[in-house]
Amino acid sequence: VRFGWGRYFQEQAINELQVPDGDAVFQRAQRATHAVASIEHDLTESMTLRAEVYRKDYDHPFARHENLLNTVVVLPELKPDRILIAPDEALAEGAEASLRYEAAEQSAWVAYTNSRVRDRTGGEWLYRSWDQRDYASGGLTWRRHDWEASLAAAWHRGWPTTEVELATLEPFPLVGVDKRNAATVSNYARFDIRIARRFELGAAGELTAFLEVSNLTKRNNDCCVEYQLEDEEEEDVFLDVEARGTLPLIPSLGVLWKF
Repeated sequence: VRFGWGRYFQEQAINELQVPDGDAVFQRAQRATHAVASIEHDLTESMTLRAEVYRKDYDHPFARHENLLNTVVVLPELKPDRILIAPDEALAEGAEASLRYEAAEQSAWVAYTNSRVRDRTGGEWLYRSWDQRDYASGGLTWRRHDWEASLAAAWHRGWPTTEVELATLEPFPLVGVDKRNAATVSNYARFDIRIARRFELGAAGELTAFLEVSNLTKRNNDCCVEYQLEDEEEEDVFLDVEARGTLPLIPSLGVLWKF
């Protein structure tokens, strides 16, 4: 059984000053109070159960600029949905349970997390863009001599997003937004595999060749949304809202030399 409590102060790093958004002065340090409690128990010689709860209270959290709808863009500062978020305080809390199995040639693990991270702005609590209220993951690993193979899976509820609608056409088309991050995109799921072979090089060290494939099933996981005003005819203007996906199937082949 473990308990932890601490109070931390963090200043902005030099690379965190959002100059493209017009920030010219570093903000005052934010303060966070952390409280953590965890328990770990060996069910058998090879199986371990672990559970943890945590809470982090943030005072004076940094103000930040974010894109309201699509955060995965090359030049986010040029998008029209760029906004300033200046919370009065922030809160992150959650609980996690995991089960791990370790043997000579095999290992496996499963974990589930229920958490939330929110900002209080103007007296109202709003979810942050990276909030994950439910997250489940698991994996298998097989090792024999110089070979190793692993499979990992992850699932979580869809990322928070903000609903938009066409508010008016007069005197010009105007888009209205609902409460920030009150909705979510579709749920996220992914499978990854890795196969590796190790070669002993004697005095020259050790060489590992590996093949990794991310998003093995080619699932289209939505990350965010984009909108555009469409005009099919002179008097027929409508709002086209389209979900955007994250990375597709990505194979990767590489070598690692240790010496």
